[in-house]
Amino acid sequence: MNEKIAIDERIEEHQRGIYGIFIISCNGKCEEQCAYIGKSEELSIRVKNHYNSIQNQTHISTLNNVMDNEETRIEIRLVESVPYKFDSYYKDAQRLASRENYWIDKYQEINQCLEQVPGGNRPSIVRWEQLKAESSK
Repeated sequence: MNEKIAIDERIEEHQRGIYGIFIISCNGKCEEQCAYIGKSEELSIRVKNHYNSIQNQTHISTLNNVMDNEETRIEIRLVESVPYKFDSYYKDAQRLASRENYWIDKYQEINQCLEQVPGGNRPSIVRWEQLKAESSK
């Protein structure tokens, strides 16, 4: 793995939630900036995709530019776990989207995460029903 990009050890397989990609600049004192907030039904898979995009410099320009700067590094972190409640497929989908919007709004208010809008994929309703059945065992 690239030493310039660190992935939070709290991100686990089959975990659902909100993640952030942070730029850490150490020019005398260290400061951090949130470059990206995202949501995922499978955080570990999504984070690996981001890792590859950053390493290949095919991500947003803010992150691509960091790769050539020796005084900066990138951390991909779990911001908030958003577990399924399994009371309604649509409510579960909305909960995740709402939390993503909350975190994007929070960082954009302080002029961070400015190169993004919310988005992402949902599992099919069939997969959601499978996950629901598995969780009640």
